[in-house]
Amino acid sequence: MSVSRRRLIAGPFEAFDAVLNGRVELFHGSPCFWVDRHAAFNFFFSAIPFGLTTTESAAWLSHGGGMALWRELYDGFGLVPFFSGTSGQQAADWVGPWNDIAMGLYQWAPIYYMPGWHEPSAMIEVAIGCAAWDAIDDDFKAMVETAAAAATEQALSDFAYHNAEAYPQLAELGVDVRAFPDAVVDRLCSETAEVVAELGTEDDIGQRIDASYRDFLAKARAYAPHALQGFLNLRDG
Repeated sequence: MSVSRRRLIAGPFEAFDAVLNGRVELFHGSPCFWVDRHAAFNFFFSAIPFGLTTTESAAWLSHGGGMALWRELYDGFGLVPFFSGTSGQQAADWVGPWNDIAMGLYQWAPIYYMPGWHEPSAMIEVAIGCAAWDAIDDDFKAMVETAAAAATEQALSDFAYHNAEAYPQLAELGVDVRAFPDAVVDRLCSETAEVVAELGTEDDIGQRIDASYRDFLAKARAYAPHALQGFLNLRDG
């Protein structure tokens, strides 16, 4: 495997086309970068505001049919996708305290709203051209699947740990951490529902992705008060 330098083969947001055109065989990015190809890229396979959490998204992909739908969608473009990471729930930010502090964003945005509502499960992907995927044997395919799964676990734990470590630094840097007012959250939620309702009408695959996602989201919401959400209420009061 060879890794090219930045911009040597493809510029920002050009990796999708670089694989499609055969310039490279694999790219690493996020589905939201390719939203101009299909709305589902940015939402169902990246993050929907007030939608599935990181763990819930992984559950839907692995056991609820989400991954099969993702691959069916990408197959139309000649690609095979793999869920290969997540930065977890985000604040009103770039990513979270860890990355935002490193980038110095607090110098220009000293008021920090969290938790974020807009991106509860920012997903990262690896996608391989179908021709390249078909050319490797089953052993190598298993290696790719295993590596993607390992990268997902590593990214989730990495961001969970370092965001928790970085959070106290916000106060030390003079950042004013706030929560969104309830009225604002309620309005954001209602506006999001209207926008998301339109996403599943794009085409047949979009309708089936929307139906599958909504079905599991309803089940996850019903279970959450008795699972992690309920536990955190008990633990933290």
